[in-house]
Amino acid sequence: EEDEDEEEAADEKTLAELNPHSAEAIRIRYRQFQAQQERELVAAKKNKEPPPPPAEKFKRIISACYDPHMVMYTDQENALISQKVDTLLAEERWDIDDDERIKVLQSSPEFIFYLKKCMNRCSRLSRNQALFNLFKIFKTQIGAYRSAVAAKLPTCQSNDLSLKMNEKEERMVCLVVNTAEYFEKKCQELEEAISKTIDPAFRDAISLDDVREAFSELVRSGITVLRIGLLSKVNVAMSEMTRLPLASWEHVDDDSAYVNQFSTYVHQTVPLYHDWLSNINFRYFCDSFVGTCIPLLVRNIFLCKSISEVGAEQLLLDTTTIKSVLLQLPVLTNHSSSDSVLPARYSKLVKKEMGKVEKLLKTILTPPETLIATYCALVNEGSEAHLSQLMDLKGMSKGDQQPLLEQYKKQRAAKESAKA
Repeated sequence: EEDEDEEEAADEKTLAELNPHSAEAIRIRYRQFQAQQERELVAAKKNKEPPPPPAEKFKRIISACYDPHMVMYTDQENALISQKVDTLLAEERWDIDDDERIKVLQSSPEFIFYLKKCMNRCSRLSRNQALFNLFKIFKTQIGAYRSAVAAKLPTCQSNDLSLKMNEKEERMVCLVVNTAEYFEKKCQELEEAISKTIDPAFRDAISLDDVREAFSELVRSGITVLRIGLLSKVNVAMSEMTRLPLASWEHVDDDSAYVNQFSTYVHQTVPLYHDWLSNINFRYFCDSFVGTCIPLLVRNIFLCKSISEVGAEQLLLDTTTIKSVLLQLPVLTNHSSSDSVLPARYSKLVKKEMGKVEKLLKTILTPPETLIATYCALVNEGSEAHLSQLMDLKGMSKGDQQPLLEQYKKQRAAKESAKA
């Protein structure tokens, strides 16, 4: 090894004296290169690892020289992407034809395609800091696009039932939901493509999780708008129920007018959602709508001033029809041929929740003599306040209610004592 070191030192001294382009200088440099390779091979055998390919040490050496100066390039790309976003949004129709196979905003696939072009263009120049800077630009510009799309959603609160949307606005909300879902998937693909391309030193920092979550939240917000929009419609119909003279109702007729109005609103609105939304998002809409529509029905029942036994029988018939309409929700479509199947879990949910409404009305039907026994048997989560509200609906005076409330308290105390 000492001889090798002395020989290398002599070569270095000779190289310093020779013309670097002379034949002798080239021979010395080649001999040094061979010696270096032999040392690497010996070290690799000791570590039981294959030596790196000779070309690896020269890989991207030239392009790496430009990395410190790529800021101007990424700044220019940022300006171009921003301009592209502005152009796409300015040209966006915010609607599509019914026969379009993929129902997303027309700008969204073009935007994703443009970002991939930018990534490929940059990766040919640098896969280090410049590509990482471009990735951060992607996050910012995708966020700007999301904000512009989200701004198209009508503003509404979860308890606001005054939202009014025409069909064009409903179509646009569906497009916002679909586009957000599309970007959730495409952001995952873009993240994977950049991670695969970029230098390993930057790989752990490549994540679009927060961007995907923002689009996921936009999906939920859009479906909430659709739900509140339909609730606002059916609430108009249910409000008609509170104006019926149910205290003096004389005989049970066919479905009341408000039930037909309820059915019309549902059949006019839901098929569009079924045909445009993805299966998972449409199911989410159905579940969330039922979860708020049935409590809204109960609330409107309690808004009635007084309900006679005949009036309660009429409401019982009406709620049976409403249950039937709600059960049809997942299979309503504008297509003549559809293979939609009513989900068993959804059917079970509707029957369970509407069963509570039916039990409520059956309790109202019960005469005072057997009211407490019926209430305890049918209403699982009862309370004195709730029982008092039911007796108010029956038109019972506070004096008539008091003995029954005392009876209920005794029965409830006995039941709790038995459990203990």
